Amino acid sequence: MKIGIITQWYSPERAPNPSATAVQLAERGHEVKVLTGFPNYPTGRVYPGYRQRWSHREVDGSVQVRRVPLYPSHDTNGIKRAANFLSFASSSTAAAGFLNDCDVVYVWATPMTAATAAAAGHALRGCPYVLHIQDLWPDSVLESGMAGGNVVHTLLSSTISGALRYLYQRAAHLVAVAPSMRQTLVDRGVPAEKVSVLYNWCGDESPAPPTFDLAVRDRLGRPGRTLAVFAGNVGQMQDVETIVRAAALCQHDSPLDVAIVGSGTADAAVRRLAAALCTTNIRFFDRVDSAEMPSIYAASDYQLVTLKDRPVSRGTIPSKLAAALSAGCPIITTVPGDVAKMCAEGGFGFSCEPESPRALADTFRIACAEDEPARLRKRGRAWDYYWMNMSMAAAIESLEAILADAVRSKVPAGQS
Repeated sequence: MKIGIITQWYSPERAPNPSATAVQLAERGHEVKVLTGFPNYPTGRVYPGYRQRWSHREVDGSVQVRRVPLYPSHDTNGIKRAANFLSFASSSTAAAGFLNDCDVVYVWATPMTAATAAAAGHALRGCPYVLHIQDLWPDSVLESGMAGGNVVHTLLSSTISGALRYLYQRAAHLVAVAPSMRQTLVDRGVPAEKVSVLYNWCGDESPAPPTFDLAVRDRLGRPGRTLAVFAGNVGQMQDVETIVRAAALCQHDSPLDVAIVGSGTADAAVRRLAAALCTTNIRFFDRVDSAEMPSIYAASDYQLVTLKDRPVSRGTIPSKLAAALSAGCPIITTVPGDVAKMCAEGGFGFSCEPESPRALADTFRIACAEDEPARLRKRGRAWDYYWMNMSMAAAIESLEAILADAVRSKVPAGQS
């Protein structure tokens, strides 16, 4: 097939799954083109070596890549974030001719505005498109804290919901990242046969668990103590504040060290909170290159997977879950719904109620009391669960079949 991929984020940004999808589909013999923006995530600044211009093209292996200008932003200012989303939607739609010879278009649908160019291609020439929905709109937008007051909230809800109905109706197929997300889409009127579930895989899969590095362990935590690591975006929804408060509650009665590795819009506030609580068992580290993450997983006793308690969280499976499991690292999670169910089903960690420092502190104490054989069993279960349920090979094979079905379903331009 000739496959077009639309994604606002692509390598060298930390967007391993859309990048890996493009490469994997090309390796399977398909002709792949990617329409994307200039790299700026997560700093909100265009990466060194790139200069925004209209005619930029490059090659990623055998994948043709066209980048279009956008307004770079990744902060809590709702107007700036909207400008970021809408600028890519506009420029990618204007450049959609790059995908004119494609049989099908696959949209990495976060943000959902990335689907605008695909919808235009369908309207103009009947090209089918598949939406891989990463976060549920309008829920994630309205619950992000950037939607403003009640009037703006209501206006956004009705506007976004109307646009989504248009996109969903005309899409050849929808892919959800969690069972609860799929059910929500069906409840909102999408035919059940039109929605599949594909778990997000780890973009940096390794055929063997990473090797333990004592130097990394000593950098992250102290000898003889249980090490829990939060690695990734320190944003508002990630609820790192609860981690800090929970660590403070048990710092005098449990051998726990917490390492927070990453940055984001809530980073400064979280560091101030840790200082105000006089925590002695938390260390902060700036973002690290993705190549360093396997050694961090190997050095950790547990990875922390947390989100604020919002309805949308129950149908969200953070990408860090797959990354941790693929490295055989147990987890401690506060994410309700699908993540908690997976944790119980796979037996690879602990879960507790969200946004409760006391509940998380109690879970930390239980984890600290666990002996080494029990931890090793959890590592084995984490590894097994990933490769049995979430591997890239299985996901790409399923996605390839979905795209092929979409091509066969092609209808004349202007029809839904």
